[in-house]
Amino acid sequence: MRGRVSSKGSTVASPKRPKKAAGSKNRVLLKQVTSEGKTILVICESELLGQTLGTGFRVDPQYFGGQEVSVQYALDAAAAAGMVTFLGSYIVAAAVKAGLVDPYAISDLGGAKYAEVYRI
Repeated sequence: MRGRVSSKGSTVASPKRPKKAAGSKNRVLLKQVTSEGKTILVICESELLGQTLGTGFRVDPQYFGGQEVSVQYALDAAAAAGMVTFLGSYIVAAAVKAGLVDPYAISDLGGAKYAEVYRI
């Protein structure tokens, strides 16, 4: 049992804090822009921000950064968007599983999967 010792010598349980691990496979960064009545989403795995991938592609935080959300929330938003950019191996895999991305439309940017979806 985790806890702390009270001033009387007995152990008092400490409240458990939710863990918020960087790069959690349950969370991604979501950026939403509306242009000409169309919703454009950028969904990126946070641990990729600022990295330069094997192909020389730099994951620019200004473009790929956004609000941290659950993968499910991001996929639900992507299902309704006019254009979506997915960057990262586990979010692209989740998008394929959800039927949002064709497995043959995935690119590899030097270690990170990348896919775009356009609805006309």
